[in-house]
Amino acid sequence: METARLSRVRAWLAHAARHADPVTAAAVTLLALAAILHWGASATLRDRITESRQGVADAHRQALDAGRERQRREAMSPAARAEAFYRFFPAEASATDALVRIHDAAARHGVQLAQADYRMTRTEGTRLLAYQVTYPVKGSYSQLRKFLTQVLREVPNASLDDVNFRRDAISQAEVQATLKLTLHLKEGP
Repeated sequence: METARLSRVRAWLAHAARHADPVTAAAVTLLALAAILHWGASATLRDRITESRQGVADAHRQALDAGRERQRREAMSPAARAEAFYRFFPAEASATDALVRIHDAAARHGVQLAQADYRMTRTEGTRLLAYQVTYPVKGSYSQLRKFLTQVLREVPNASLDDVNFRRDAISQAEVQATLKLTLHLKEGP
């Protein structure tokens, strides 16, 4: 039935196109183009609205999950909260892995690490250790910035405690710096 109806519409359009004057044909063509553009734009807008609704739904779901997580944490005993806090920190034995990641980041960004100074201290009243590392480094400012960004991203238990930059001459591209990093670790396994 649809095929017969489409055939009649095609035949009528062909007859109208043969017998229409040029102004009417141009007007009909423009109307047809406007309709096509409207429906095409409407489809794009519908897709955007659908994506926006999905984004809102995802954000709502994340907010609910965050609220549930906060309620769970608040319901925990102080000892359980302390355990959850300490679980974030890697064990003392993982310090060498973190140092390897630091050296790999330096090599990747062309930063020269000289001999470092290492010192381990215990944080009183906690099960945390502070493994302090002081690096004299050389490289361009951009290289040093990228290196530090990568280190802090790949070693989340590291903190940048101090940076001192020195350049012998303004025209010199290479910067000498002293970086003080602390790896925060928990005692034991």
